[in-house]
Amino acid sequence: MLTLFSIPKAFQGRFKTIQTNAIRSWAELRPRPEIILLGDDQGTAEMAREIGAIHIPEVERTESGTPLVNSLFAKAESASSNDLMCLVLADIILMNDFMEAVRIMLQLNSVKPSLMIGRKSIVDVPELLDFTQTDWESKLRQRVAVHGRYGTSDTDYWLYWRGLWTDTPPFAIGRYYWSAWLTYAAHRRGAMVVDATSAVTAVESAHDYSHILSVNGKILESPDVVMNAKLFRGARFWTTVNAPYTLAASGLERRRFSNRLLGVFLGLDHQLGLDFHAYHSIYHRVLHRVYRLLRPVVLGLKSHVLQRALISK
Repeated sequence: MLTLFSIPKAFQGRFKTIQTNAIRSWAELRPRPEIILLGDDQGTAEMAREIGAIHIPEVERTESGTPLVNSLFAKAESASSNDLMCLVLADIILMNDFMEAVRIMLQLNSVKPSLMIGRKSIVDVPELLDFTQTDWESKLRQRVAVHGRYGTSDTDYWLYWRGLWTDTPPFAIGRYYWSAWLTYAAHRRGAMVVDATSAVTAVESAHDYSHILSVNGKILESPDVVMNAKLFRGARFWTTVNAPYTLAASGLERRRFSNRLLGVFLGLDHQLGLDFHAYHSIYHRVLHRVYRLLRPVVLGLKSHVLQRALISK
């Protein structure tokens, strides 16, 4: 029915607990999906053996060692037993409302090619979850309801049918731009893009980003980010809030036009903010100065949107 795939970081420090919780949760989904773990970072092979997943150690990488998105998709699609696939970030806990959403998307895809995306709720989960307890989902949902928050409008999973992307650039995964390209490219190819955030409780345990290589402490000026910015040229910065459709308890809904405009605003804010670190022409320097003057207003508007649960409809 479904193949989930991901490429974990090394199972070290806090990420050992975070990724263990996430990947074990996928094995608890019913019906159980096929799971593919890629990469040869510490602990990946052991986790694959533990849950009975397919392990593909070899993935092409950048000079700094970051996995390439096009290689990730090619390897996973070649090994998958199913046409229905989902890339999930390795720190995302999924519960069975995800499988309910999958069933709805199966019906939609019979009418039109589709892509289901969604963002996570961030909450602190410092301990290993006990999946032998029948109420682990309800306890986690309660924790999310009390302490959870939306941190960004970015996408954390992509449910699609094999072959949706055939010309994915060699983006460095996790280094900005790449996820927006996937979503926008699917839209350009005529796929129905659906934001399932309201229907699916995807959970990320809070963590920092110290694992990303930086230049003088500036992550956005790292070689991988600059490379991604150049590969992204000609695309638009699409996140969950740009999806024309939403999936909620009431079913599939067309996103309100006013909220889609706010999504365009957030996309421009993301792209401008990132581009200033990747490009250093006179034009970008002048534009950056103007943007810095407007930044307090931009942040205020952005905060307002985030407080509205990042436009759930």
